[in-house]
Amino acid sequence: MAYTCPLCGQPVSAVLYRKILGIERHRKREIQQAVRLANIKAEKQFKARLNLFKKQIRASTKDQLKRERELGAQEVDVRYKRLNQTFHSTLSQMKTQSNQIQKQQSRITELEKQLERQTTPQIEGLLYENNLIRELKKRFPEDQFKHTGKGGDIIQTVMRKDDKAGAIVYECKRVKNYSKSHVKQAFDAMRKRKADFAVLVTNAMKKGTQGFFIERTVMVVHATGVLSLASVLRGQIVQIAEMKLGQLHRNKAIKLVLGYLEGPEFANSLDTIIHENISLYEDLKKEIKEHMARWKTRYRSYKRVYEEALTVKGTSKALLTGEAEAKRIAPKGTLPALVELPEVGKQRHL
Repeated sequence: MAYTCPLCGQPVSAVLYRKILGIERHRKREIQQAVRLANIKAEKQFKARLNLFKKQIRASTKDQLKRERELGAQEVDVRYKRLNQTFHSTLSQMKTQSNQIQKQQSRITELEKQLERQTTPQIEGLLYENNLIRELKKRFPEDQFKHTGKGGDIIQTVMRKDDKAGAIVYECKRVKNYSKSHVKQAFDAMRKRKADFAVLVTNAMKKGTQGFFIERTVMVVHATGVLSLASVLRGQIVQIAEMKLGQLHRNKAIKLVLGYLEGPEFANSLDTIIHENISLYEDLKKEIKEHMARWKTRYRSYKRVYEEALTVKGTSKALLTGEAEAKRIAPKGTLPALVELPEVGKQRHL
């Protein structure tokens, strides 16, 4: 029987043929062993990086949530001071410039509308896609955003040094009752958009939950916490991108993030931020209501002074011209009526 060398194709003896085959099998085993060892080494390295990433998730998230709590308090304070200053400036001009009262009255009307809009922007405003995407753009100007249409989802493409690092999809639901169908809608949007995370922004929480929970990998959050959550998610996406992982390992890292966010440590921290934000805005509304009561009292005082001035002016003129008593004391003008101030103490229920 003739044997052919598997390496060079030349005729060889049976003994040499078997020897060549043995060498070839040994070489293949060595290659397979080297590949197996390389895979084991790579997996150990990935697990080590994943453990480090797990520590980074906790540390970076705690820092981010701390900044979000401080930012929430600062935003409320700045909004109140700005509106309070503008109101006082307007009322001061009413006091000193009676001939411009009508113009100032129009300004007060507009300021009151602004004040009413600013009292609880986080509670209701961010439940609308147009408002949410505007706030997201302000918070993350380096990212790309797409709104798929009226009532559609929002896609945030996270950018890192001009490269796409990942994506987050948002669904907004302003409803009376929580529904799992909304979670499914957000989940389907995440799959369709190939996003890393899905966020359902809603005012209706599932029974037994507070302001944040995760269901079917979809993060359900109250409107007051969506910007804080977005900051955390964006930070984790950037960290994962910096690890330069393959798709399989990237998916594991995403699951690790979800696992941490679903845990009590993060959920309780975000719940605290949500409740603090709501409490801050409720306190702000209370202060505004008290100020408005004082502003109304001041307005009535200005009105009495204005009418008395007109009466004195009319009486003086009558004395000089010899008009009748009834005519000379009748004022010929009146202070424009104060518009109805908004009832900021009342919160609309959805």
